[in-house]
Amino acid sequence: MGVTTDRLGLNQISREKDQRRYELLVIDRRKQKLVEWRKRLEQRESNLKDRESRVFEAEPFLSVAKQLQNLGIGMEETLPWIEILWEKAEAENVDLLNRGVTESQIVQLINFAGEWNKYWQSSTTNGNFQQPVNGSNSG
Repeated sequence: MGVTTDRLGLNQISREKDQRRYELLVIDRRKQKLVEWRKRLEQRESNLKDRESRVFEAEPFLSVAKQLQNLGIGMEETLPWIEILWEKAEAENVDLLNRGVTESQIVQLINFAGEWNKYWQSSTTNGNFQQPVNGSNSG
């Protein structure tokens, strides 16, 4: 009976070792998955920070963009006028950013430029010069 008892004890020890190995494998796989999830989470955080910084950079221009949109003026019409403003500021050695030009002033300038452009196009197309849209007399 002593030999049988020893074999039973060895079989149980072998089963327990196998069970522990299996449990260690499961724990190791879970650790690997946690590392992968952590990497994905860090990547998502990084992507979110990048997006937030882009939104933060664009935030001052959102109200201007909304006003232009409400006026029915698109970026393709706006950009040439902005370029003209920059060129004029450079030619006159004026720093627009540090000069305190407000968003509403920029929108007013762009709106005026758009209205003036409409007036000029209709005047030259029709062959007559009408009074400017803003109500001022040109001469």
